[in-house]
Amino acid sequence: MNKEEQYTQPTLVSAQPVPTQTYTAVGTIAAPPGVAYTSNPYASPPGYVQQPAYGAQPAYVTAGQPAYVVGGAQPVSAQPMYVQPNGNAATIQRQRPVGRWGDNICDWPTNLYPSCYCSCCVCCGMWIVAQMAQKTGCSTFRNIAWGWLICGIVGFILAIVLGSGNWIYIIPLIYMLITQIILRIHIAKRDNITEMGGCFGECCVGFWCMSCSISQMARHLYGYNKVLDGDGDPDRPDQYAPPMQV
Repeated sequence: MNKEEQYTQPTLVSAQPVPTQTYTAVGTIAAPPGVAYTSNPYASPPGYVQQPAYGAQPAYVTAGQPAYVVGGAQPVSAQPMYVQPNGNAATIQRQRPVGRWGDNICDWPTNLYPSCYCSCCVCCGMWIVAQMAQKTGCSTFRNIAWGWLICGIVGFILAIVLGSGNWIYIIPLIYMLITQIILRIHIAKRDNITEMGGCFGECCVGFWCMSCSISQMARHLYGYNKVLDGDGDPDRPDQYAPPMQV
């Protein structure tokens, strides 16, 4: 055989799979060196942090469908939600209610500050009523505040003339009672709220439950959903999600 005709015969490789050694963690038996057990085969390696996708858009939840928290099976709410990315966490905002109040008249414990506190302890609710009147276009903050101050002066004069200091509180209180009823009817008409039976029902709620009425209007307008939430800024934006794009 010539030198040019020499060739190397290929080595046949068996098609049978090569057996691999596996380990099974039983009780407290330690794993071999370099082998780490994990209860979740899909878990990320240590030190791995998942980054949000570039250019990701806020996720909307379809109306009437519950929103679920990652890793859990309990729905957050059956109302439309808006998930706003905020660093490593997501802030869930609810949509502005349409045709109804944001919650019930007796839900004041859901927001003690500023709605409940301001309606009961700050000038008979003058500050937050003036704040909401300016926000909704019913009046201006300055007009409401000046009206309350004038009523306080009138009450002071009556207290001196009649010899009773109660007028200092009664006159401003009557002024705020009438003002918040007017504001409540204005908001109900603006947002097409009819669940109280129209203007007469809103007037009755504002008359018999003045402090609760002011608190409900504040939660409705600003979207307060925490016990301590918000501040006393008259121009403070609400906490509702932006309108959903259809």
